[in-house]
Amino acid sequence: MATTETHPNLSEEKKEESKDESVPLDRSVTMPEKVSANQNEDQVTPHKPLLLLEILMFFSKTYTMVFTFLELGLFIYKGIYFPYPTDTIGVEIFGLLSFFVLQNIRLSDASIGNKRDEAGKLICSVIVLVINIGIIVILMKAQTYVLKLETVFSSVMQFFL
Repeated sequence: MATTETHPNLSEEKKEESKDESVPLDRSVTMPEKVSANQNEDQVTPHKPLLLLEILMFFSKTYTMVFTFLELGLFIYKGIYFPYPTDTIGVEIFGLLSFFVLQNIRLSDASIGNKRDEAGKLICSVIVLVINIGIIVILMKAQTYVLKLETVFSSVMQFFL
């Protein structure tokens, strides 16, 4: 009869493997333990978007649309009833339209930055905010003709910036 010899090290390894495989499976479901307040301090909490900021951005976006259309209407009124140089009114309308585009980009970036907790988007939003404040001040102070109604609209717009 032929006998097979096994290497002593191999038989020990097989015994160790069989020990690992023979661990009984626990199929009972256990509820997780409650985490105390002290254990929770070490964990990083996920960022939650600021609801107040989102609400203000919503109203700011709405008023930006209203402000732009009212200002365009006032530019048409001033162009008809006041002696405007043709180059000047074009530059002022361009300033208003650039404000509108930049404001929508700013609000979009701020909303994305708030929801995703991205500091880069929020910083870009603040940079564009400074530019938009400058455009509003120019629209309020440096136009050829500034109506009192425009001053009121611009003041409200500065509140929403």
